[in-house]
Amino acid sequence: MNRFAPITADLLARKGEAGPSAMALKPALAWLQDRLETAPPATPPPAEKPHRIMVALSALEYETLGIAAVKKNTTRHLIAREALDFYFGQLAHEFHDQCLCVSNAAACGGCKP
Repeated sequence: MNRFAPITADLLARKGEAGPSAMALKPALAWLQDRLETAPPATPPPAEKPHRIMVALSALEYETLGIAAVKKNTTRHLIAREALDFYFGQLAHEFHDQCLCVSNAAACGGCKP
């Protein structure tokens, strides 16, 4: 016994007879637009998109980084970030009198050679 009716021409919409729905008088996202218009205007500025770089590692370096990440219960990415932060700290200490660009991460007027 078949529970479904066969698909016939009577079940299919006829070309040219379709029309707009009475419910489609408002745009689909009108409710969102209404909400945004009544919302308070103070919205935080969008965060600056971080820049990305690619670092090529040997198979041994990649494996060592992975082992370190597991042992430290962190990710390879966070270890690389911490390594950069540590290195920038060393540079700031090394160049503290010579270059404000490195020591304060701010643009300076000119660095001493």
